Amino acid sequence: MSDADARECSRLIKFRPTTSDAESQHHKTHSRLLECDVCSKRFASRYDLNRHVTSHRVGLAKFRCDIRNCNFATTRKDNLAQHKRNRHAGYPTHPIAETSFVGRPANSNTDNHHDSAPQDDSDEVIQAQIWRVMMSAASTGDVLRLAYLLQRRLDVNMKADDGYTALHCAARAGQVAAVRYLLENGADINASNEQAKLREPLYEAVLGRHAAVVTVLLEAGADLWTDDGKGQSIIDCVASSNDVELAQALLHENRGQIIAEDVASRLAESATRSDKHTLLNWLLSTYPGITPYSTKLNKSLLNTAAIAGKMTTFELLLSASKTMSSSNATG
Repeated sequence: MSDADARECSRLIKFRPTTSDAESQHHKTHSRLLECDVCSKRFASRYDLNRHVTSHRVGLAKFRCDIRNCNFATTRKDNLAQHKRNRHAGYPTHPIAETSFVGRPANSNTDNHHDSAPQDDSDEVIQAQIWRVMMSAASTGDVLRLAYLLQRRLDVNMKADDGYTALHCAARAGQVAAVRYLLENGADINASNEQAKLREPLYEAVLGRHAAVVTVLLEAGADLWTDDGKGQSIIDCVASSNDVELAQALLHENRGQIIAEDVASRLAESATRSDKHTLLNWLLSTYPGITPYSTKLNKSLLNTAAIAGKMTTFELLLSASKTMSSSNATG
């Protein structure tokens, strides 16, 4: 038996690592014990997890390609280096420089910006430093620092290099006090980020799974019916999280029984399509108006599960339907 055969993976027959290092690296894919708290993606090493976590942060500076007429920008230096190798091989190379973290009005146009960094003595550098501090203060909940910066007449709704406002940053990080302070000082509660699927602060709070921030934003008038620009609504995002606390925040702030029941029904439908049993069970037990069956076929959760091919969810709904029927019969 050859060394390659000896190293054949027992779980994936077609994978035959040629070296012991490759074998060790491959087996890590079967033992990813570290889980991201935000998206539940799993990793084998702490380094990979920590690097992944930065993808969930907002208000980050970007590294911009310095090749003329190229608009590529990323929050990681290694991605920029890979881009230049793949797309600009043979071009003269320059040291990778961090593009300034420049606050700018929401309607500003940066398509023609190709400089790797502004001049050291420019006003933009000073402004960039201030906005770097402001986004950090919003993300860490440093209200005193936010107050100091806003006293310098900064526009609370100006956007960072990645398109996010300070309110986006505070909402994504779960900083309730900072969110309240920014709203009290004129932050646009429905500001959208054109660089991130038109996401608004409420969407960022849901992605970060911060129910308390969701409550604050809804109390202040955030638009519950917004979507991410790709058709996924706030309700879909909450359902995908399988987070009962987030669902309670949505339903608690919807004044009026009719609206609450409508939101609960939409949550149940979305949870059915995405196989989220914890949330679905809670909705079925909490809202009597939500039933697995319906006289209208297109409103039936059983029909939704069958069309989506979610057989485990279909069986759960079928069992719940039998339980409800038995309760009604004995009642």
